[in-house]
Amino acid sequence: MAEAKTQLPEMKDAKGRTITAKQLFEDLLSIQCTQAEILSVFHVSRTTIRKWVRENYEGQSYETVAEEFLASGRASIRRSLFRHAIKNPGAAIFLAKNYLGMSDDPHPVDSGEERREFAQAMKAAVKALEESDISAIADIPDTATMEGADGDKESLAE
Repeated sequence: MAEAKTQLPEMKDAKGRTITAKQLFEDLLSIQCTQAEILSVFHVSRTTIRKWVRENYEGQSYETVAEEFLASGRASIRRSLFRHAIKNPGAAIFLAKNYLGMSDDPHPVDSGEERREFAQAMKAAVKALEESDISAIADIPDTATMEGADGDKESLAE
């Protein structure tokens, strides 16, 4: 004798239209509901929802099906955020920080160029001292700077 399929209750929307359990399940996942929230909506156990998913999604696991619909929900949120960023500076700032790596930090990211210049200036100074050629020290560029513990930059020429 064949085992009966697991049933989840159908629901009614605000206008009284019937929503199938499968459509409601997919909609809940697409708005990023957790498994606990879905269980609460359907008033079923974790075992029941997992069995229902296997029966209704060609043997796939709950995790596989959930990830598919959670991903489509994230894409929808991202699409909406990009549309809002056109007229909403807050949304544009959020996207710039999170997708473009921009920051409110006024200190520029060290590209390494400053460190290379500093290292070259130090090597030139050490070489000049080793050779004891005082006139060579005067040729060291005075644009080389060093950042102190307090964050202030000091010229090495001072």
